[in-house]
Amino acid sequence: MSGRVVTDPRDWTNALSAFERVGLDDVYFRASYAALHLGPDEHPEAFLYEADGELFFMPWLVRQIDCPALSRPAYDFETPYGYGGPLATCSAPDFLAEAWRALGDVSRDRNVVCGFMRLHPLLENGRFCPDAFVEVVRDRETVVLSLDKSPEEVWAEYSGQTRNKVRKGQKAGVEVVARSDTEALRTFAAVYEDHMVELGADEGYFFGEDYFLRMADLGQEAFRVYLARHEGRLLGGALILLSRRWAHYHLSSSLAAFNALVPNNMLRHAVAMDLLGGPWEKLHFGGGRTPDPKDSLLKFKAGYSPERAVFQYGKYLADDETYRRVCDWWAEEHPDAAERFGQRFLKYRYH
Repeated sequence: MSGRVVTDPRDWTNALSAFERVGLDDVYFRASYAALHLGPDEHPEAFLYEADGELFFMPWLVRQIDCPALSRPAYDFETPYGYGGPLATCSAPDFLAEAWRALGDVSRDRNVVCGFMRLHPLLENGRFCPDAFVEVVRDRETVVLSLDKSPEEVWAEYSGQTRNKVRKGQKAGVEVVARSDTEALRTFAAVYEDHMVELGADEGYFFGEDYFLRMADLGQEAFRVYLARHEGRLLGGALILLSRRWAHYHLSSSLAAFNALVPNNMLRHAVAMDLLGGPWEKLHFGGGRTPDPKDSLLKFKAGYSPERAVFQYGKYLADDETYRRVCDWWAEEHPDAAERFGQRFLKYRYH
């Protein structure tokens, strides 16, 4: 029995291959995906535990905690943007407990204080997070479309409003094309940034062109860009991430000037119809902007499928005393941020 940190991409890929055999693989767990999301002073790592031929694996991004009140450097981790968390080839309680104990030992040896995990709605990997080690929080419902249906079945399950919007876009002559090349990524990057500027979005929603161009590092089979046009004008686009079983509606954007041409409706319809009959089991549209079941974005996505999954997140503490010390220092030093972000787990990251 052993637990260790993996940083070499080859070792990372080899470990993931064991999970592919039991249906627990996805693009969000790859080293190349983690590398896309590195912030300042962050490093991609994964924890690997092995016992009696069974494996436990979790990728994360680790970084130093900015807290002068501590006598030595301390660190935390967070799963990359999207869906991640632990994978395990065995769900036996004893195995999972030993894996988390090993993770705790490795964390304390390296002075890693805590970690935040965005769990995977389709893999339902909250089951690999025992209550004794992780606080799992149900956050919100997400919308899922099973891809083993016929186009007619999918269309019949659209809401009436969604069908009307799609008909409107078709009648207007809106066209959607799918591509998997660098130029398509560049085009999507531009329309995405323009839309974020329109919205006055927070800095965290801006990824930069380099982020989108590096999607090519995942391989052509791992992404697809859909672009909506009308009479030569680009209306919007969607970036879909693909793995062996799943398709994820990762990011999308459209320009407000073209809302009357319903590009968002046309994009989701085109993606759904394009992926039917392929190797993927489900298309994950994601959830709303908030956990509110009446959230307008959730309602919009729900117009494409009655199926639901649940997004959860996990909060892990390896060193409760140091965590409290960091949070207390932060609240005293940054009272305005504490009032705004005090309910977040990694609250001290906000200044």
